[in-house]
Amino acid sequence: MTGEWRSNVSNIANHAAGTFVFDAGRIHGGNTTYYYTGRYRVEDTQVVGNLEFFHFSGDPIGLLGYAEQGCLEFQGTFAGTGMELSLSLKESALVKLSGVLIKRMNLGEEPDAAFWAISDDLT
Repeated sequence: MTGEWRSNVSNIANHAAGTFVFDAGRIHGGNTTYYYTGRYRVEDTQVVGNLEFFHFSGDPIGLLGYAEQGCLEFQGTFAGTGMELSLSLKESALVKLSGVLIKRMNLGEEPDAAFWAISDDLT
């Protein structure tokens, strides 16, 4: 499970993407508008945790409406290089998101050509 993961998260009407690093029970990540920190635990193929998010750039309107900071609780399953999560806003469990994460690389591993191709597209 440890490694860098690329995410696609959505609600009924919108979606967002970001990058996350899962390492020894800790999560770090972000996108162009928010950064995330959190914790997770794994039992067999189940993953459970929480993510605190903090706005740092641009307009703070996203999947959760106007949100400068908050906490998401999540649970889901993972197998190999894929993870499917259900997320809810801790402050309001009625706010729900779904997410799919794809593992891009293990920590300490050299990126492959596909990684550099994607990175070049972002510049």
